[in-house]
Amino acid sequence: MVETQEEIWTACQSADIIVFHPGMPLGFFIAQEKKQISVMANPFPVIATKDYPAILFYTSPRLGKLWNKITHKIFEKLFWSLSESAVVEFWNKSVKTKMNFSVSPMRQQIESGMPVINGYSKLFFNQPDDWQSNIHTTGNWFIDKEPNLIPPTELTSFIDNGALPIYIGFGSMKDISNFKTTLKIIKEALDITKQRAVVGLGWSNLSYNENIPDNIFLIESIPHTWLFPKMKIVIHHGGAGTTATGLRAGKPTIIIPHNADQPAWGQRVYELGVGPKPIKKTQLTADKLASAIRFTQQANIIANADKLGQELRKENGVKNAVKIVNDYISTAKNGSR
Repeated sequence: MVETQEEIWTACQSADIIVFHPGMPLGFFIAQEKKQISVMANPFPVIATKDYPAILFYTSPRLGKLWNKITHKIFEKLFWSLSESAVVEFWNKSVKTKMNFSVSPMRQQIESGMPVINGYSKLFFNQPDDWQSNIHTTGNWFIDKEPNLIPPTELTSFIDNGALPIYIGFGSMKDISNFKTTLKIIKEALDITKQRAVVGLGWSNLSYNENIPDNIFLIESIPHTWLFPKMKIVIHHGGAGTTATGLRAGKPTIIIPHNADQPAWGQRVYELGVGPKPIKKTQLTADKLASAIRFTQQANIIANADKLGQELRKENGVKNAVKIVNDYISTAKNGSR
C-alpha cells in the first residue's frame, strides 16, 4: 500500500486536476499540496444522509433518520482507516509537509466545496436534499464502444443456436478453490429450470478440464456491455458496475453477494422489483438458485427490468460528469471560487 501511494504521487505530478476514488484518497492530499482542484468520484454511495443508511448497513434493520446518519459516520471512519496508515506513512516519509489526517479526506473534500461526483443513477439511490450543492449524482459511467472487440465465434454460435441463455459470473470474486462446487450448483440449477448459460470465469481465470455440458459455455471474459443485452437473465456477485450494466440492458438480475457493497446492490435489485432477494454466496444451493431463476421469469419482473433499462439508457453519466468538472474549472479560473 505504501508503494502504491508512491505510484499515485508520481502519476499526479503533471496533472491539471486530480480525480480520486474515496478508497484511494491520497489524491486529495496531493491536490492540497499542489494547490490543485480535486474531484472525488464515487462508484457507490458514500456520502452521509438521513435518507438511507450507509452502504455497509443497508441490509440491516432500519432504525430511523438519526441512525442512518450514525451509520454514515461509522462508515466514513472505517473507510478512511483502511488507507490512513499507508497514506500517513508515505506522506511523512516522502513529502513531509503538514496535513490534516485527523479528519477523513472524504469529509474534507465535501467541505472544500470542490466537486464530489457519484457515478451511479439516481434511480438506484436518490439525491438527498440534505447534501451540499457540490455533491452530484450523474448516472453510471459506461464504455459503450469496444472498437477492437471480436467475440469468439464459438460464443456467438452458442448464443444464436438455442433459447436465450443466462449469464452467470462473479467477476473479481476469486472462486478458484470452490469453483467445482459452484459449477456443480450452477449445472443442477440449470437442469432444474431447463436453461442455458454463459458462465464467466472472471478473476478465477482457471483451466477447467472436466466435461462441460452442452447447455453451458465457459468464457474467461467478454465486455458486459456487449454480452448482457444478448442474455435472458444476469446472475452475478453484485459489483456496482456489473449491476448497473445488467439493469441498463433491461435484464432481470439475481445477485449473489460476497462482501462489501454487494449485499446493498442485491437489496436494491429486489426493492426495484427487477429480481429476487439476494442469496449469500455461502448459502447458495441449486434449489435456491433455481427458485431465483423462476422468480425472474414472472411477467412483472421482466416488465420492470425492461422499463428500468429504458430509463437507464436515457442517462449519460459520462457527459454529465465531464460537464460538472469543466464548469467547476471554468468558474475557478474566473475567480469565483
